[in-house]
Amino acid sequence: LTSMFSDLWLVDMHGESPRKLWRQPTPGAIALAPDGKRLAFSTPDGVYVREIESGREQRIIPWKNVRAISWLPSGKQIGWLKTPETDRG
Repeated sequence: LTSMFSDLWLVDMHGESPRKLWRQPTPGAIALAPDGKRLAFSTPDGVYVREIESGREQRIIPWKNVRAISWLPSGKQIGWLKTPETDRG
């Protein structure tokens, strides 16, 4: 069986002091903000931004099929790659 959840971990540059941040539905894409304080990630429910320290998260858009996420260097905007939704019914 394949798990529908993933554990997200944070570790320093030397691979020491790993810290489990949270367990969440397996993301389609994920990106760490330039300031290292936030993560943007996609789930089947949309694109979210989560503050690492507080755990507070906010859905910023309800789009599905997001495959890649990237923060702009300022950390004030996020870009993503969305694959087209198709009707296979």
